Amino acid sequence: GQKEEKRKEETRGLSSPFSFSKKERLKRKREIDAVLESGQKLANQYLVVIYRPNELDVSRLVVIVGRRFGKAHDRNRFKRYVREYFRLHKASWKRRIDMVVLPRKRLSEEFEKMRYRDVKTLLDDLMGSLWCNE
Repeated sequence: GQKEEKRKEETRGLSSPFSFSKKERLKRKREIDAVLESGQKLANQYLVVIYRPNELDVSRLVVIVGRRFGKAHDRNRFKRYVREYFRLHKASWKRRIDMVVLPRKRLSEEFEKMRYRDVKTLLDDLMGSLWCNE
């Protein structure tokens, strides 16, 4: 209705620092492959984060989760958790990067019991080492 149209009009062109916009999604295969081939790798027993600085005004993210990770709802929940982490922390990062996040087999075995705070802790450990190395 009219209220919905007005809301769309008011928010058009405005981007919250806590949003996850389309331009922050790493989508093209060529760009993802470039990060995978020439990016730097951070890893722990649960996650692999591969990143590469970009020349854009935004950091971009893609989460790649294979079918072996588990049921679709678990894969989707993992992606949601990583996007949420990215969305909330990107404003504090000094560098703009393209980032690929991959879960390891060990995470898939334990993910059912995990919640956002657990995934956040894993990502904090990895990303903390990235931002300390500037």
